[in-house]
Amino acid sequence: MNFLSNLFKPTPIYLILQPDESAKKYAGFREGLRLTLTGLPGTTVGTLLHQINCYRTPDQQIKTLFQLDGNAISSDFVLKRDLVGIVKEQSF
Repeated sequence: MNFLSNLFKPTPIYLILQPDESAKKYAGFREGLRLTLTGLPGTTVGTLLHQINCYRTPDQQIKTLFQLDGNAISSDFVLKRDLVGIVKEQSF
């Protein structure tokens, strides 16, 4: 039975928060390291951000992530695979 449950266990996906230079002054990003959030396929960006924002002060809440090309990622975006979201000063 354990074999079958492991066989059909969903593979986790990762939302990787990569700070740019402007975000390094915020808690959790001062060293310029990535933060990795884990979810399951079908999880929204907003759901994962809510999980981390529960531990951040009101002025340090991450509201918006950006793509590499600078476009904002909607909090309603449904994750189907790993995603790197850029955290900028405008994210807060």
